[in-house]
Amino acid sequence: MNAKATFTRPRVATVLVASGLSALITFGLFAAIVGAFQRAGTPFDQILTAEHVCAQYAFVSERDNCARLYLVAPRIQNVASR
Repeated sequence: MNAKATFTRPRVATVLVASGLSALITFGLFAAIVGAFQRAGTPFDQILTAEHVCAQYAFVSERDNCARLYLVAPRIQNVASR
């Protein structure tokens, strides 16, 4: 009986192809996530400005509504000018 375990060594080409595919998939996922954040988000400085402008409201719902209107107003003017 052979007590020594023998493991097969993976081929170099298989390792290179697997590592290349994993790097490609990783790069694709990171690019998709970064693209989603850049495309869908409002810049943080605009959000802070809107919160500062609407700080005089006592209720949170009024502040949120004011901030939304402050952030949407330039977009409405931009669309209306087209």
